[in-house]
Parts: sequence; structure tokens; C-alpha cells
Amino acid sequence: MNVICPCMLYELFIYHTGISMELVLNLTDLRIMEHARLLDAGRILVVEDDCLLREMIVDMLTDEGFAASEACCADEALHLLSNRSDFAAMVTDVDMPGEMNGIALSARVTENWPWIGIVVTSGAHRGGALGVRRPVFFLPKPFRADRLIAAVHSVLNTELAPVRRRAS
Repeated sequence: MNVICPCMLYELFIYHTGISMELVLNLTDLRIMEHARLLDAGRILVVEDDCLLREMIVDMLTDEGFAASEACCADEALHLLSNRSDFAAMVTDVDMPGEMNGIALSARVTENWPWIGIVVTSGAHRGGALGVRRPVFFLPKPFRADRLIAAVHSVLNTELAPVRRRAS
């Protein structure tokens, strides 16, 4: 299989279309800038006790360009949150092993890291009053990748965005 250098593609594109190199570079820059914007949005913490589902959620997020970390329970999530300052959002299941479930974890995150957007998922619970002092996005299981990505974008684009930037 022949490997084509991106520069060769630009030259062929310019030759056959007559579009200037500046426009081609600008179109490429837009794609790179969008990827950088997602990375700049911060890391997403995925808290899920089912390892296959956790890996699937991480894959959905990374396929979309997000950076993601994973935890299997609330204690592990709190440890990660305490040791990193680049988390911008958290996706958590409600039912998990240990003393703290996803709702209690969301309340703790809201209290200690108010700039972190929260998506709560569950196959057993159906939303309603989650007991968290600020709005969170509830995503019922099962969900498709596009719904997860929309939920994450929703919590990243809240009124807390200026607080998030100052805190990082």
C-alpha cells in the first residue's frame, strides 16, 4: 500500500481545483482547531462499575476527540479528582459498589469542584429529583454515542464555563 503525504494531497487538490493553498490550510486548521478546542475543554471522568460499559463510554468520548479517564467506583473517582485539576466533566452511573453511589458522588463533586459538569446515567433509575444542588444531565441507559456526546457538550456549555476556566 502506498502512503501519501498530506503535502502531496494538498498539491493535487490545489492543482485540480485551482483553490489557493491558504484556503486549504485554513480548512485543515479548522479541523485541528476543533480537536484542540475539545482537548482544551478538559478531561472527562467516567465512573462506571461495569468494566465493559466503562470502556465503551471512554471509547465513545475519545472517538469524539475528548480526553477521558476512568474509575470503577466513587472512591477511585474522588482520588483521581483530588490528584488532577484538568477535569471538566464527569459521567457517572448511579448504582456502584462501595459506600457512595453516583448521586452522592455527584453531590460531593458539586460541593468540592463546582466547575465540573455532571452527567448521571442509570438503567434502573429514571431521573427525577437526584438530590444534587445544581442541575445535572440525566441520561437513561441504554444510550447511543450521539446522546452521550450531546449530554457531555450540554454540561460543558453551562453557565459555569467562566468558573471552570478560572479554576484550571
